[in-house]
Formats: sequence, C-alpha cells, structure tokens
Amino acid sequence: MMKTISKARYPLVLVIGVLLAFILVSCGADDEDEPAAAPAPAPAPAPAAAPAAAPAPAPAPAPAPAAPAQAPSMIKPAPAPPPPPPPAARPIIPATCYVKGEQVTSCPEASPHTWIAPTIPPGDFAVWQYEGVRPTKFYESPMSAQLVKDGKLPPLDERVPIPEDRMYSAPHDEIGVYGGVGRQTMHFVFMGELALSNFGEREADGFIWHPFVGKSWQFEDDGRLLVFTMRDGLKWSDGEDFDMEDVEFAWTDLKQPPYMGTFPVRYRDPVTGNDVKWSKIDDLNFALRFDSPVYNIMESRMNRGPDCWINQMCWYSPKHFLTQFMPEYAGQAKIDQMMKEQEFAEFNDFWNQNTYSYFNADSPCARAWCLELYDSSTTGIITRNHYFWGFDPEGNQLPYLDGVQQFRMESRPVAVFRWFAGEHDIPATAAGSLDEVPSYIQNMERGDYSVYRWPAMAGNDSGLGLAATWNEDPFLGELFRTKDFRIALALAFDRDEINEVAFNGFGVPQMWAPRPDNPFYPGDDIRDLYVERDLAKANQMLDALGLDQRDDEGFRLRPDGQRFKMEMNFNWSLLDKQMEVWVTQLRDVGIELKWNNVPNRVRQGEHYMGLASAGYEYNPWILDNTTVAPLGQNFVQAPMIGIWYLSKGKEGMPPGPDPSFLPLAPAENFPADPSGKLKHLTDIWLEGRQHPQFSPERAEYGKEIYRTHTEEMITNGMVGFSGFFRGVAVKRNNMRNVPKTHVLDHFGYMSWNDYFEDGKDNMNNPGNRSQKYRSVSFLDPDYFDAQ
Repeated sequence: MMKTISKARYPLVLVIGVLLAFILVSCGADDEDEPAAAPAPAPAPAPAAAPAAAPAPAPAPAPAPAAPAQAPSMIKPAPAPPPPPPPAARPIIPATCYVKGEQVTSCPEASPHTWIAPTIPPGDFAVWQYEGVRPTKFYESPMSAQLVKDGKLPPLDERVPIPEDRMYSAPHDEIGVYGGVGRQTMHFVFMGELALSNFGEREADGFIWHPFVGKSWQFEDDGRLLVFTMRDGLKWSDGEDFDMEDVEFAWTDLKQPPYMGTFPVRYRDPVTGNDVKWSKIDDLNFALRFDSPVYNIMESRMNRGPDCWINQMCWYSPKHFLTQFMPEYAGQAKIDQMMKEQEFAEFNDFWNQNTYSYFNADSPCARAWCLELYDSSTTGIITRNHYFWGFDPEGNQLPYLDGVQQFRMESRPVAVFRWFAGEHDIPATAAGSLDEVPSYIQNMERGDYSVYRWPAMAGNDSGLGLAATWNEDPFLGELFRTKDFRIALALAFDRDEINEVAFNGFGVPQMWAPRPDNPFYPGDDIRDLYVERDLAKANQMLDALGLDQRDDEGFRLRPDGQRFKMEMNFNWSLLDKQMEVWVTQLRDVGIELKWNNVPNRVRQGEHYMGLASAGYEYNPWILDNTTVAPLGQNFVQAPMIGIWYLSKGKEGMPPGPDPSFLPLAPAENFPADPSGKLKHLTDIWLEGRQHPQFSPERAEYGKEIYRTHTEEMITNGMVGFSGFFRGVAVKRNNMRNVPKTHVLDHFGYMSWNDYFEDGKDNMNNPGNRSQKYRSVSFLDPDYFDAQ
C-alpha cells in the first residue's frame, strides 16, 4: 500500500525540488552570466534540516530526495563571494606644508595630484581655460584653512560662487602645491597683469578671451546686443557681495562727470557714432546695446574692470567702498575735509589715489591677489584673495602662491645682477633686455633660473612713421605726405644689419605682418615688399622728388639750397643701436638724420618722426587708440586726425580743404590725407568690428589693413618677432606652470597657476634650489623638451 506524504512534509519536498531546479538552471548559465549575478549558495542546505523536526521519520526513503545525491557531479561549485568594497579613500593630509614661505604642520586636506596636463606641441600656446570634467570636491590653501580654523574667514563654499559658476583653469605643467611668496626684482614697482581684473581674460596667444570675473557673454540681435552673465555668489576680497548693484553703479553713477567724459571709440557705434547703452536684465544679467553690429568689445585689452580712474571705462566697482569718496554720497564738506587732510588740491588726484586698487590697499579687489602694500620707491606686495573664484581641475582654489613681492632696485643693472644670484622668481619682462641675453644664459645655472622668450606677435617691433599732420615746415610736410618719398626711405634701410646690430639677430627683417598662421596675415608678398635694400632705386626716387643736388659732403640739398635734414627725437635706450644704424644708413642716400636723445612728442603734434611699432596689434581690433588707424594719438602718422576722432570732432584736424597742406587733398578728405588712405584705414577698422572675430569678412578687412600700411608705406617696417620689448622672461627653475610660448606681456596672463616646487619658496628659504628641473634657454635645441 502506497504511503501517503503528510501535509507537513509536502511543502518541504516541493521547496527542495524548486531550489534544485533553480540551482541547476543558474549553474548551467554560469559561463555566460557575471559571477556576481549567480544566487548565493549558502541558503540552499537550510531546508534539509527540517526533516529532523518532523513528528516521525519515514520507514523508507522517499524517491524525491534522491536528486541531491547527484549534486556533486552535476552542480558547479558556487563562486566565492565578492570581496567587500574597498574602504573609502583616506584624506590626504600632508605632514607639513607652507604658509608664506614658513613650514607648518597644521595642514588641510590636499587633492590627489593625479591630473595630467595636456601635451602642448612645441611652439604652440598653452590654454588655461579648463573644459574637462568638473571637480566635485574642493580644497583650499593652508593659509586660508588656518584663517577658517581661527574663525577669521568663512568656510570655502561660503566664500566663492556656486560650483557651476566657478572658473576652472588648467595648469601648464601640473597641479600645483600651495605656499610661498613669489619674488620679483626690478627697477620699478608695477603689478600689471598680476593685479588686473577684467570681465574676460586672454589666453597665452592673446587672441582668445574667456570669462574671468564674469561667467559668460553672448551676442544677440546680429551683434547689436551683447548679454553678460555674472557669477552667482561672487564676492569682493573683503567678503562683501559682488553683485549687479556694483555693475549698475559703474555704468550709471561713474559714467557722469567728473568721473567720465567722452566715451572711447570702442564704446561708440561704428555707423551712427552713438554711445553704447547699458541695461540691467536681472540680478545676474546685463546688456550692452549698439545701433549697429559690434563684435570686438571682448577682444580688447583695455580696462573692462573695477578701476574707475577719471575718464577710464570701468565696468564694475565696489559701490560700498567708493561712495565714501563721492560728493554725491558723502557730501561736499566731507570730501573737502578729506582732500585737505590728504593734501590734495585736485579732486581727480584725490579720487585716483583713494579708489585705484593698485595704490590703495584698503580698496576691495576682485582678482587672484590683492594689494597689501604699495610704495613706488621700494616695494609692492600682493596677497592671496581668499574669495577668488578660480579653481584647478582637481578642485584646488587658486592661486597656489600666497603672494608676490616686488623689490625695486636703484637701477636696472643692479636688478639684473640680482637675477644672476637667483633673486627673481616670476618673469618680469619689462626689466629684461635682448642685448643682455648672452649674460643671462651665462649665469643661469649659477642662479638656478631659465630664460624664455615671449615676443610680440604683431610682426612690427620697430617701424618708422612720418606724421602727415605735421606742417611747420611745408616742404618736409609735403614730402611726408608723398608716397614715393616714403618708399625711397624704405629702400634705403638694410634691415638685415638692423636685425643683427640692434636685435642680436633674433628678429625677422620684414614689413608689418603678423605670423603666417594669423587669420589676418596679408601674404608673403606684403611681408617682403620693399624689404631688400636697393640704394640705386632709392637714390633715383629721391632725385625725382627734387632732391637731386648735393653738397660737398654728399648730403642732399633742398630746393632753397639748404642741406636736407631730418630729426628724430627719441630716448628709449632699448633702441639706441637702431637709431645709430638709421643715422648711418640714411647717410648712404644723402640724407642727414639727426638723432636727439630727448623724449619724442610726435603724438602731441610737436615732432614729425616717431616709432611706429605694434606690440599688441596681431589682432587689429584689440585696441581703439591703436597704431593701425588714426583713431587716437597712438597713430603717430596722423595724431591730429586721431585726436579728432577721439574727441568726437572737438579737437584735432577736421576734414575739409586747407591749401597750406600739399599735395592738396580732395575737399571731403582730411587736409593731411591727399590719397584718402588714412581715412580708408579708419573706415575698414570700423567696418571690420561689425563682423565676428574669425569670420571671413573680418579676416579680409584685417589683411587689407596690413596691405595698406605697406603698399602706401604708411608704416615703414623693420624687424618683427625679436622679443626686444617685454619679450625676455627669466624665471627660477622651481617656479612651475610658466608657459614657454606666450605673447609679449609683463608677467603672463595665467599667473594664478604659478607655483613653487613642493610649495617651498626662495625668498624665505635662502639657498633653495630646484631638486627636479634644470636651467634651459630659448636658444637650446631641447628648449621645448626640457622640463
């Protein structure tokens, strides 16, 4: 008789069968499934213990339990359980760190320092704008952390904008180490780009601009409207909110007399001449509107920052600080009292001294470092801004350096000898000289420094300009306005000799043309036009101009029988050798050039020969008081026309006939512009700014500017790319993240990335030398390969 299975055991057998079937299916798929997906084997034997608890054992084994006996040969062993997750990464707490050069043991958490900087091809420019994965954890300097610990500073997240509104900067070499004071030894005190604060900042190529103080900008309405966005949570260095009230204050109160007069050309419409209009959109956005398209506002190196000198075009300023110096807010009696106490006779001087953040350490700033001390006769100190909104790719708040101190020596030679002893950490290009490069290199290992070159990229280091608006001597004035005379002078110069004698052979003899990879490059034919010396042709052209008679010494005579002479007033020691060569070379075509070592005043209309060089105009629209067109006094070939544009026709030379200026210009032209080519330069500059920076239309206008300068010989080019002016950069070997390729500049556009190897500075640690990096100069074959 068949035994019946009790109700108590039926569920047990069923469970065992289901489990075995499930295990078989699972193990059969083991080769395809991930091990972590297999069911855990440990619970399977548990049901087998249940029979021992049954009321009575069965006298004969049931058929169903036979299946488990086959398990060892049919079921693969279950994989070992996965290891437990690794413990959370322990914070990296350095045992020691540096605060202003002093080693301390109370150090905050550090970032992992695993980010790898992108490789930069030799000769290419570094890019500081970081577009990679944003950090989610943030770190601060030991200096800031100690102040937070002492209750003197809010925590990091309360000092800076929200994470999505922070600025992220990619170091040139690697993630830096906090600490130290960078030292600069010079013959002057000038903070320059170390202390600048603009809505946007340049990359090392000088062409590309990225948001700096501001978060973003965008063009709308076909370039007529430019919308700007501020960073949410931005603060001044004193901890006060930096918000739209500070922007509105600068664009309203500080655009009225006496703070602002005539708007610069850049802020006028290129067609109607009307001033730009500012408007507030909301608490984070504002706009600039023109009548016509204008695309070059954010290409300018001119002030778009907080320093509102009289007649300076500031964009924002700390209202909570500046109003104490304004009669409209403080009252005239209070201002009069302060001026008397500070011994100022003029309000302009009083205003500039008290509000300019380069001079007044009390003035709140918005940049990486803020002024701590300024004494133009001895020293300048800038110190970390704990509210700076910049971070590196690992979330470290910038800058790495706690500060920078400049020391003024009694002379430039004394400063250079200090360099030789290693007493100069950060490049200060204005203190260097191309003539001295051999001695820099000779001493660089002793001083543990390297020598970089940051040449001007405009391609016109030392051109000659003749002022067409000068007419005190009508005969000379007529020659200056005559194209053939200007070309004859160009053919008289030996530019190879000028390059070798005045620029140590480092430059390129050429007419004014930027680098060939520049979108505005006019072509090899323009670069090389009239470059080769041709004395026969020069003499022939000068003879044809009525200068065919000579005196006993071989100098040409004027039609009135007097010796033909020209004078160059110039006292810039960096170009003394070029002046000497010019005197000698013009003698070869019978022209007596007298060089007077006195200040040049061609821009004031008092002299007629001037240096027509270009430091920044690799982009013709980077300046409005520019050297590419007569829009201001910097255009030495026609400064009086430039003043007319600059003053909106109130001063300078107006268009219209003037029979005293020969050759006679058409009635609609400026008297000094018989060919109309000077006005042509202005017209295409104004037209070009109505097109986006890298558009084909803008490129053609840029090429035309350089073509006109050379074909009309408005600028008599000599040498380019030499690096003679602010182009030699000396820096200590343990100072990192300093780019080897950079346009001319005082200290570099991305100095907030500079740091000392291991955070240990040189000024506070005498005898300190790099333990990792050797000296290298831009003349070394492995210049770009050496670390």
